[in-house]
Amino acid sequence: MSTLEVKAIQAPSGYDLQMPTGHIIQTVHSTKNVEQATSSSTFVDTNLEATITPQFATSKILVIFSLNGVSKESSNTNVKVQTVYNIAGGSDTGATSFGTRNAYTGGSDKIGIGSVSGSLLLDLDTTSAVQVKVQFASNGGTASAQVHETGATSTILLQEVAQ
Repeated sequence: MSTLEVKAIQAPSGYDLQMPTGHIIQTVHSTKNVEQATSSSTFVDTNLEATITPQFATSKILVIFSLNGVSKESSNTNVKVQTVYNIAGGSDTGATSFGTRNAYTGGSDKIGIGSVSGSLLLDLDTTSAVQVKVQFASNGGTASAQVHETGATSTILLQEVAQ
């Protein structure tokens, strides 16, 4: 039996060494389970976030999240959910909405819907750190909206995908 040991693989001069399209280069994942509430109609962080530093500028970033323990307290409000990202600690941009009427009842009763999940593919052309955050707000701004209610665990997964 033979053993091949390699310290590094280097492409020949004039060639790029790239992963096949669709190959997962790396995965980052995070969880949160501390209950949060807001009555504001302005988006606030759920503290469900993850950061990935792409190895290749041509890569895309697949984002998959499940925000659990989502509910609204009372009044005729509902829960808005979105994701944002920033590059190298810059300003949050790229808001993607995942519903503005989650837990809507048309009435003032308390309701829990369980989870709001989503996925998106970011094409950012960077090798700098990319932080993705999940945010929420009370759509009516009149009553409390909650996430991670009763300690429900939410998850976010980021994957660098070769292109």
